[in-house]
Amino acid sequence: MGDLLLPPVLVLLLLLPGLLLRLLFLLLLWLLLGTLLRLLFLLLLWLLLGTLLRLLFLLFLRLLLSTLLRLLLLSLLLLWLLLSALLRLLSLLLLRLLLLFFRLGLLLLFLGLSVLSALVLLRIQGSKCSEKQEQNSRADKSDSFHPSTSMPNSSDLSILLHETFSSQSGPGHHLPFAPITSKTTPATTARPPSMGGMEIRS
Repeated sequence: MGDLLLPPVLVLLLLLPGLLLRLLFLLLLWLLLGTLLRLLFLLLLWLLLGTLLRLLFLLFLRLLLSTLLRLLLLSLLLLWLLLSALLRLLSLLLLRLLLLFFRLGLLLLFLGLSVLSALVLLRIQGSKCSEKQEQNSRADKSDSFHPSTSMPNSSDLSILLHETFSSQSGPGHHLPFAPITSKTTPATTARPPSMGGMEIRS
């Protein structure tokens, strides 16, 4: 019986190194595959994390750019509103200046026309006064050249009529009127010219 058990033990002993080698190979292969799997997992995780970081960076950059674009657009809008308000103020100021110059021009035109009309009126009055002076001087010259054509005053006419009627009617006849004598200037009355060859006696 001992002989029968020996050959399988020998067979096992002969086969054991091959089995051990196979087991060791399988174990090493398992370890190697596990390590490779771990490395692959870590690599995939690294790639995933890198991709996530890149995506986060791109998202942050996009948000930053969008925020900057929004801020830029908002600043451009505010600048446009400010420029439009300034342009409106400038247009209003220019309009007011134009209205002021227009009013000033109308005022100067009115003043010029009033001064011109006053000068024309003064000129017309001056010409009228000069014409009156010329007429007066002509009348004075005609009076000085023709003294017989001057009109006697009312006291001279009444004296003349009184003397004429008293000489025709006689001494006893009374006239219905009395001569009008001037009380203020009796000596300065002019003598009328003789009428019809009769001399007038005072």
